[in-house]
Amino acid sequence: FSAFDPAEGAENVPLDSNIAFTITDTASGIDRDSLVFEVDGVDVAAAAETTITGSNQQLRVEYDPPEDFDYLQSVDVRLQVADNEGNVAPGAGQFHSYSFTAIGPPTFFIAGIVSDADGNPEPDVRVEAGGLFAMTDAQGQYQITGLAAGNYTVVPSKDDRSFQPEERAVTLGPSAVAIDFTVYQGFDISGSVLTDEGDPLAGVRVSDGLHSVVTGPDGLWEISDVPAGTYTVTPTLDGWVFTPSDITVTVNATQGGSAGNEFVAALQTFGITGTIRSLTGARLAGIQVEALQNDTLVATATTNANGVYGLTGLAPGTYTVRAVSTAYAFDPEERVIDIATDTADVDFVGAMLYSMTVPAGLSFVGVPVEPLDDDPAAVFGADADIARWDPQLADYRMAPSASPIMQVAPGRGFWVRTDGALDLDTPGQIFGNDQSLTLNAERTWNMFANPYDRDLPWEQLNIPAGSPASTYGFIYDTEANTYRLVSTTIGLGARTIVPRHNGFWLRSGAATQVVINAPGAAPASAEVAAAAARKPAPDAWIIPIVARAAGALDACSYAGVLPGAASNPAAYQMDNPPAIAPYVDLYFIGDGGRALAVDVRENAPMQTWQFAVTTDIPGARVELQLPDLSEVPTDKAVYLVDEAAGKRLYARTLT
Repeated sequence: FSAFDPAEGAENVPLDSNIAFTITDTASGIDRDSLVFEVDGVDVAAAAETTITGSNQQLRVEYDPPEDFDYLQSVDVRLQVADNEGNVAPGAGQFHSYSFTAIGPPTFFIAGIVSDADGNPEPDVRVEAGGLFAMTDAQGQYQITGLAAGNYTVVPSKDDRSFQPEERAVTLGPSAVAIDFTVYQGFDISGSVLTDEGDPLAGVRVSDGLHSVVTGPDGLWEISDVPAGTYTVTPTLDGWVFTPSDITVTVNATQGGSAGNEFVAALQTFGITGTIRSLTGARLAGIQVEALQNDTLVATATTNANGVYGLTGLAPGTYTVRAVSTAYAFDPEERVIDIATDTADVDFVGAMLYSMTVPAGLSFVGVPVEPLDDDPAAVFGADADIARWDPQLADYRMAPSASPIMQVAPGRGFWVRTDGALDLDTPGQIFGNDQSLTLNAERTWNMFANPYDRDLPWEQLNIPAGSPASTYGFIYDTEANTYRLVSTTIGLGARTIVPRHNGFWLRSGAATQVVINAPGAAPASAEVAAAAARKPAPDAWIIPIVARAAGALDACSYAGVLPGAASNPAAYQMDNPPAIAPYVDLYFIGDGGRALAVDVRENAPMQTWQFAVTTDIPGARVELQLPDLSEVPTDKAVYLVDEAAGKRLYARTLT
């Protein structure tokens, strides 16, 4: 190999150069197909850009790269070839390697003069551009060389001197000349920044409008070598406010520089405001609002008569804001707020806490509140057993349940069983005594409840004549573990009110609506209670029958005769309510096998009532009582017949 172009190790090779060399063999000749010609690791021997000319004894090879070389690119070349007898040059497994370097980019210079206002040259001025610099000579001249084409900012500097202009923008390619500056006396403006606690504050940017510096750990700052003039010096740092906000200084040859300019910094604080309203939109006064940061209380406020609060003095950051009251629960319970400025409309809705107690054991209850959370577990607690009858399912649903029938609302009754008494604080809107309520009754039994925070007189249920809904209901006596009849039916002696917090069963023969008229503040009618009271007479007497089994009790079964049953027998035939485990259930067997809790008829010389007793308690001993026969006329004999055993007992002698 010989006649390399560019030469081996050549520098400043033009970017558009070709690569050429000569191969000579004076013996058997050159095997062209064996040529290896690598450029930067790529074999170009067979490339379209490669031309080979000459004879078998001498070839000229030339490669025209498809792209120019980069500035200062180092190009590596490897060569190998064999003759027609298989001899390899420079040797088997060896290559002739060399490299060359492309020319560097063109360089330019920036030149100019620095002089004072009278034209006198200023020596020893450092003039910088693009990381390079030059010093002015005795004639004030400078020249910065070796700069590539591009944009530059030229900046002169010298202690106690200022320059006009302070810097100049230059574009090179070609070189730039007459980049001149005028020098003036320079002055320093300096001072410090301290916190309101007297500590130095680092990181504050201090500016005179043209120049700026940043304070170090010592809180000191100095703007050096500014021209004579009047400046407004302003400090800035995110999250801080400064006193004074700025200082005006004048520097000149007479007064010199300006020192001792001090700023006091205080953390910038912001406020959070909002409104607290009730569920009805009323504004709530006197509610305490807290702001916490990292679980530490940092600020409090109290709502005014308009329900508005304002938390102040809060540094930028993240806060948890919550309303606090023993009488209300709030939605949301808390809000997380990131503040970097004053923040408004951080509002809450307050729901009054309604307090009530559910006794230990089994209770049939209602809550006179539209709760914020209508999940029964949220109202009665996750540890309580909660059930509600689904008329369409004809069975109980147990909490937890996604069924809408399990949502707590005024007028809805629930079975609640708990080991201990439950003290409930339910957030929500109390159902007003001046509000009427429409109940949607399904065919068969429905679990309703007194929706008011007072006893509900039964006469407030608007059940018109001909309605498929029953005119009676059943509440549950938690202390006695038995149902109690509620009815205004004349002479029956039933209870005539549904106590506060009590649920009640109501039966309907078809889907219908029952309206509970708002009771207001009026007490239950004494006249209604008097009409419903028992008035024993030869044609008006009641026999209660009681069943017991292993602690379960059914004391809500009545047989007897009353005059009203003659004209309206259906009013005195009352269906037996659903039992709830563990139970003993006594019911009369009416027409068609109808199960009755109350079977009162018109008077007749002889009457027979057939009844049955069931229990879900395996192996339980069942006891029957006729606890009060005092209303039965003395000329009547009362017998109890056990149809299965064939026993007939005279009831008046039973103990």
